[in-house]
Parts: sequence; C-alpha cells; structure tokens
Amino acid sequence: MVLGIVVLVVVREFQSYVINPHVMGHSVRLSPLVTLVSVAVVGLLFGGLAVILAVPFTSAVATLIDVFVLDHDPPAAQPRRRRRLRGSRGGGLARQQRLSVESTK
Repeated sequence: MVLGIVVLVVVREFQSYVINPHVMGHSVRLSPLVTLVSVAVVGLLFGGLAVILAVPFTSAVATLIDVFVLDHDPPAAQPRRRRRLRGSRGGGLARQQRLSVESTK
C-alpha cells in the first residue's frame, strides 16, 4: 500500500514538473523551462488562480518581445482545419439521403 502511494506521488510529480511544462511549452512554442519558471513565479506572486493565465501571458509577452524588440516578423496565422465527425466516411448529407432512399426500396 505504501509502495503504491509512493509510486503515485512520484509519477504525479514527474508529470507536473516534466511532462506538463513540455506539452504546454510545445503547444505555445515556448521552452519548457520558460513555461515552468513562469508558472512558478506567477504562482508565488499572485496565487493559485492566476497560474491558469501564466502560460498565455508569457506567450503573449514573448511574441511582443520578438516582434517589437527583436524585429522578427509576427507569426503567421495557421489555416483552420475542417473537423470531421467521428465515423464520418465523407459524402455528407447527400450520401445519407441516398442511403436512406436505397434502404426504403
């Protein structure tokens, strides 16, 4: 029982301090170290609820520094991808109507 709790704590801490900063940093194009430091600093200065806004705020500040201080071009907007419903095989409404007409024959 104690071993199970120790393993659970170790896995959760590894996830909190290694995996989460890496995933969050990759999704907003920040270094995992910058992500971890920003969350820690914001948590210490403003409390737990402000931690939710730490990564987006840091990303915005990093973009502003890149554009205005370092004279880099702003990041290009990524094209939106169309989302398909699960199980959809294409064809849309016309295919569904055709199938329903065929099944009534």
